[in-house]
Amino acid sequence: MKPIAILVLLSINLLGYSQKEITINNVKSRMDINGKIIDAHGGRVVRIDKKYYWYCESYGNTNGFTTGNFYSCYSSDDLTIWKFEGKLLADAPSGVYYRPHVIYNKNTKKYILWYNWNPVLWEGKTGVAVSDKPTGPFKIINPDVKLKHFTLKVGDYNLFVDDDNSAYIVYNTIDGHKISVEKLSSDYLSSALDNSGFLASNCEASAMFKRKGIYYLLTDYCCCFCGEGAGARVYIADKPMGPYRLTNNINRYPGKPVFNLFNGINDKYDKLSLSKGEMVDIVAPEKITCNQVKIVVGWENYRTHCSASSDDTIRFEDNIVPAFALQYKKNNEWVTVETNLSIRNEVVRLECQMSFPDITATEFRIKTDKAVYFPVNLCEIEFFNTDKPVSSNQFKVYKTNGGDGDIIIPAQQTFVMELATPDGPQYIWAGDLWGSRPDNIKGHDFQFWSKPLEFLPDGTIKPLEWVDEWKIKILK
Repeated sequence: MKPIAILVLLSINLLGYSQKEITINNVKSRMDINGKIIDAHGGRVVRIDKKYYWYCESYGNTNGFTTGNFYSCYSSDDLTIWKFEGKLLADAPSGVYYRPHVIYNKNTKKYILWYNWNPVLWEGKTGVAVSDKPTGPFKIINPDVKLKHFTLKVGDYNLFVDDDNSAYIVYNTIDGHKISVEKLSSDYLSSALDNSGFLASNCEASAMFKRKGIYYLLTDYCCCFCGEGAGARVYIADKPMGPYRLTNNINRYPGKPVFNLFNGINDKYDKLSLSKGEMVDIVAPEKITCNQVKIVVGWENYRTHCSASSDDTIRFEDNIVPAFALQYKKNNEWVTVETNLSIRNEVVRLECQMSFPDITATEFRIKTDKAVYFPVNLCEIEFFNTDKPVSSNQFKVYKTNGGDGDIIIPAQQTFVMELATPDGPQYIWAGDLWGSRPDNIKGHDFQFWSKPLEFLPDGTIKPLEWVDEWKIKILK
């Protein structure tokens, strides 16, 4: 065994941790130790003293908009065997309750529950309760905490505690669903009313976490128990209050996935038709460097002129040749590349070669700048670096018109969970799969837990992928 591996094992043992490989399944109902389906939505899973606590809202057999909602807590040593710890609020006044979040204050040694509730649906208030134990019961100390934008009524939110023990709430208003970050008081019982300003509108279901000095805020459009799910646009910042910048959306495809433009086949039947205003987005798994792109156009764009002529040579007339624009994404902005275009008439196809100075990126876009005839039929695209083909077998390609794109995981974001593993912290994205209930009981809707998020060297996150089941080693 290598010395480094021995050192890692010794470090784990000295800290009193053991390892266990667990399996996370997204297509079977999660059960508690009593054999009951776990009724857990919204909320968050947090790790406290080597144990995981799942704070959530429970619906039972309601539609989720009734005063029958209540807050629950489940606990687990390994994220697979769960014990129901009971209800969190014993003295909750009548109302509709959503999004419970619990954080621990090391100075006061109190567990603090923040929650969103509606005395009458969509009045939107924020309450705070405290407990000496992570499982509660929690005693309400303020049912109407004033946040900076409380006059717009408060909806979904999430909490975050930084390394210096300062705490923050990221929330949306109900009026306009505007997202902002706000610092809490040192005891976590109220807001310091120090606000970031609005980052986005028409959004809800936010999550906030920190990794390697980068602050992440994830949110997307409203999804009122919608079956299609919502996206997860990613904002990042160097400070918890920002300024934040939008990077990408990890739960939306850039457009409609297509599979035939990088397979090495130039057959005219292996084509993609682009109508006016449509584009091709290309996503590489890692950054690539290129200085040439070849686009093959099929002969469906050939047109005869219905005139008597002894010359029936198949060719594109000059005014039929499409012009393409190449762009690449830099700091989440599309940058247009100045190119030199050369065209070869290969009888059965037209090859358009664009040359340009070296660019390095992971995302590229090809736009049909102009054409006499639409649709333009693309058969193949190939990237080169100084005449050498760039490997494209893992490229992902999308047909787009520049819109938001289709949902990847049909879920609404719930939280991002930090896992302690032998390889360091890993981050799991979770979302409620509304309408997935196997027995038509809303409380039994599934919740999707992603494989560990993958981060690129610049800190941005790779898009999500559906996985029925996955395994990981965690520290216990």
